[in-house]
Amino acid sequence: MQTQSSATDLTERQGRAWVPSLLVMTAMALLATLLFAASAQAIDKWPRSTVTFRDRSDWPAAVNLAVKWWNDAPGRLKLVRARPGQRAQIRIVSANIDSAGLAGLPPDGRVDLDRESLNAGEFRYQADVAAHEIGHAFGLPHIKSQCSLMYAEAETPADIPACNSTYPPGVVRCGPQREDVRAMNRRYGGGVGETFYGFRCASPGPGLPVGPLPINFPNPAPAP
Repeated sequence: MQTQSSATDLTERQGRAWVPSLLVMTAMALLATLLFAASAQAIDKWPRSTVTFRDRSDWPAAVNLAVKWWNDAPGRLKLVRARPGQRAQIRIVSANIDSAGLAGLPPDGRVDLDRESLNAGEFRYQADVAAHEIGHAFGLPHIKSQCSLMYAEAETPADIPACNSTYPPGVVRCGPQREDVRAMNRRYGGGVGETFYGFRCASPGPGLPVGPLPINFPNPAPAP
């Protein structure tokens, strides 16, 4: 028959036994969290420098220019159109969302372009938004420089006077800039070089046709 004293001793021993078990469980949970975070960070890029895409948006010409910008920028990463029947890593579609664009990091790769926002903008704006969201689909975060394509605000570099003050009238920044390509190459390899400072477009004025004119100026002033 168990006495009150022996019952108390048993309870104390059981309580002490739970302490290391609880510590082990807590440590395992913390380790799992850290491993998950490391894994999530590790997959914020594609495993190879050639990435497939498919465009089913309402703005194929703008998307084609966005793809050309990224492919023409110095670095190893290149976009290629997915073959028929092949699942594209980056999938670009039209959508009705609350922002101009939305993209999933790798391995998601879905890019949503907002119909209302892009239909209200000129061709250069459509291409800039597409290029910005493709940048996210590559795994790029926002960049602090307001003159970068990957800047977090809704304005594009072409809309910020300070970003274009060193260029001739009617010429504005568009597409990936030097800091964008640096961020890309930190993920996928390659160098920016001494002459690449980003792409430029003719800014259409009243009565002029809206269309792209990419110009790669060799030595403009560095971005503010």
